[in-house]
Amino acid sequence: MPLAMGLQGNPYDAIIVGAGATGAWAAGRLGAAGMNVLLLDAGPNRPRISPWQARFDWYVESYAGRFRPGRKRREEKLLELARRQPIQSLCYAWAGDPEAFVDDIDNPYVATGAPFCWFRARQVGGRLAVRHHGRRFFRFTDGEFKAGGADGLELNWPVSHDELAPYYAIVERRFGMAPRECNRTERWLKSLVAGRWPGRELDPVSRTYPPDLVVQALSTGRVTLQSGAVVSHLELDLGSNEIKAVAVIDATTQECREIFGRKVFMCASTIESTRVLLNSRSARYPEGIGNASGVLGRYFMDQVHVFANVRVRRVKLNAWVPPRRIELFVPFPRETATESISVGGYGVQIEAGAPIVSREMQIGLSSFGEMLPRHENRITLSATTKDKWGLAAAEIECRLSENDRNVMEEQRHFLGRLRGADIEVDLEDSADKPLGYAIHEVGTARMGDDPKTSYLDPYNRSWEIRNLFVTDGSSFVTSGYQNPTLTMLALTERACDRVLKGDQR
Repeated sequence: MPLAMGLQGNPYDAIIVGAGATGAWAAGRLGAAGMNVLLLDAGPNRPRISPWQARFDWYVESYAGRFRPGRKRREEKLLELARRQPIQSLCYAWAGDPEAFVDDIDNPYVATGAPFCWFRARQVGGRLAVRHHGRRFFRFTDGEFKAGGADGLELNWPVSHDELAPYYAIVERRFGMAPRECNRTERWLKSLVAGRWPGRELDPVSRTYPPDLVVQALSTGRVTLQSGAVVSHLELDLGSNEIKAVAVIDATTQECREIFGRKVFMCASTIESTRVLLNSRSARYPEGIGNASGVLGRYFMDQVHVFANVRVRRVKLNAWVPPRRIELFVPFPRETATESISVGGYGVQIEAGAPIVSREMQIGLSSFGEMLPRHENRITLSATTKDKWGLAAAEIECRLSENDRNVMEEQRHFLGRLRGADIEVDLEDSADKPLGYAIHEVGTARMGDDPKTSYLDPYNRSWEIRNLFVTDGSSFVTSGYQNPTLTMLALTERACDRVLKGDQR
């Protein structure tokens, strides 16, 4: 690889902003095809543990955490970190890996109108490298891809499940995902709740430990990783109307420089990618690069999240239950929603550790509901708040619609139906719970068939800027109720495939 690559006369073939799941995937895919790729990430390149070590640590923490040596000192350290991470420390995964999350003092944001918790893993590997990441991946269906047209309210995705299926399959093979049957404990639980959730399928899923995508990308020999590289904006060449360079600030020295590349992939996560695109202003695009349609930053969505703890008393356990873990998913697609919901679906993730003989069983229920895309829910740049590097902070304006609240109440009602003489259900109070807890932010640079109503074309390329691709969650048209990561990766694979085939528009 030439030493002077990245200069104006010797640009990278591709610059990828964000070394999380989609960025690392794109880097590996393009690098394996022979392109010289620069992979940038604003955070540090922390040591990452193997999937098996992550699984072992999870079991130790779950079953023996209170007896671990140094527990008191660790609790004191967490209290110290929480002073600089008042938002991040609210995340369920924070205590297990606090260094993976941003410093809230250095990385502020503004939530207007309604509170919003933006949980940010600014590190090489992104959220996928957080040790307590949920690691459950689901496909979207045509119920999500064609949701807008069915509702008569919004746009359909410019892609169907059949079109995306081959790319889903590629990601699933790489991740080692495969169907499985229910184990004995899961069959017992299904029989227990059958009367309370009649007609609902409880599908077995596996907690998947994907390979290290960054390591795989670097192994191609064509990918250069630069951590601690804070991208401020994209430089536009007025003659060609293409991006000529990416402007970067060194996270430690605050030195500024430009790196030149032929193609740019934005994979920094929904809010962060949008912040960079909005900050890339010019005389031609005063409201953000490529934003002729005006939709950049609009239609921001998360998912409506409800959590419940369930306790099955020992009398119901009948003194013994097969000691196996429970990992189940209950889909509740929009076409089966009750009359109280105009549109939207949800899915319930069921998780429990292996029960102990003659002990009460604790089960966690996490329900994720679809949130409608609305023009008024948006990401903008703050006029007053800046981060440590002098960049305008993201301003998040997001409120629930009446339909979103109905979806939340339907989830609470559905989970509450488990209550019985021998089963206790402790539903969290969602009334005062800020948005953001689902950690599934999407939208703001959506795909579409029409450049007047979308930011990206059907292959995740900017309608206006021919060498700009956006393949993280910001490209989503609807939120769905599934974890969005698998769909992001499938879209990334599809966009890379298009680039490598030399698509010309």
